[in-house]
Amino acid sequence: MKKHTFTLRTRPDDCVQCCDDCTVTVEIPGDASLYELAEFLLESMDFDLDHAFGFYDNVANMFRSKNSYTVFADMGDGNPGEKGVSDTPVDGVFSQGKQMILLFDYGDEWTFLVTCEKSEETKEKNIQPKLVGIDGKPPVQYPDWDDDDDENDEE
Repeated sequence: MKKHTFTLRTRPDDCVQCCDDCTVTVEIPGDASLYELAEFLLESMDFDLDHAFGFYDNVANMFRSKNSYTVFADMGDGNPGEKGVSDTPVDGVFSQGKQMILLFDYGDEWTFLVTCEKSEETKEKNIQPKLVGIDGKPPVQYPDWDDDDDENDEE
């Protein structure tokens, strides 16, 4: 069995939402699905998995990706050539050094850079996803846009 170490990085320059630099590092078994990988990465950044998402292999322009894996494909609503995330194992997509964009919430367009930092054979059994660390301040999925100054502006 393989164990993979992944980083999930915010992309402040490309992010529609306001966010600072933040990197989450996790370990996950190679037989986990892409769905499970996304779920654990997002949970590690304190996001709720309450929207659709997809992985895209063109990190410069995800809309020109040759390989994409989405929740929509699992539901039968994907674009031609897209594969699903629920039955696609991490081992089938990622190897050490591989990067993909994780687009979460197609409305708010949270984009993260996912990198497989390490891929190693292990004799460990029943590997559980593990949060290794967080560097920086994770973004807030649902920021409170109410501004107390609005009340003062009316006076």
